[in-house]
Amino acid sequence: MDQTLIHTETRDGFVIKFYTCPEFTPITEVLDIREFADEIDAVENGTLEYFCAKVTISFGAIELGSEYLGCCVYENAKDFINPDSVYDDMVHELLTHAHETVKTMYEHCKE
Repeated sequence: MDQTLIHTETRDGFVIKFYTCPEFTPITEVLDIREFADEIDAVENGTLEYFCAKVTISFGAIELGSEYLGCCVYENAKDFINPDSVYDDMVHELLTHAHETVKTMYEHCKE
């Protein structure tokens, strides 16, 4: 899959990466042309970015999980990373999963 790395950060010792991927669902299937004609034109002429967001979480070289959100429309893909945003919700879910995974792995190693 073609993807572009937009952002990398570390939280709680885990590496989180945000990528954009091509969105194959036509914008006209997502937005009502009568209500969002300007936005649709802006996507079609490249003024607005239209993409699928992918957020991954890793520990060392091991990818522990990923989340996707399709049909994202932003002036700039970096705008997807805002406090109290969908991005933060995705990261929270991934962190919860990663902590549980590492805990389970640790417990199995003790056995």
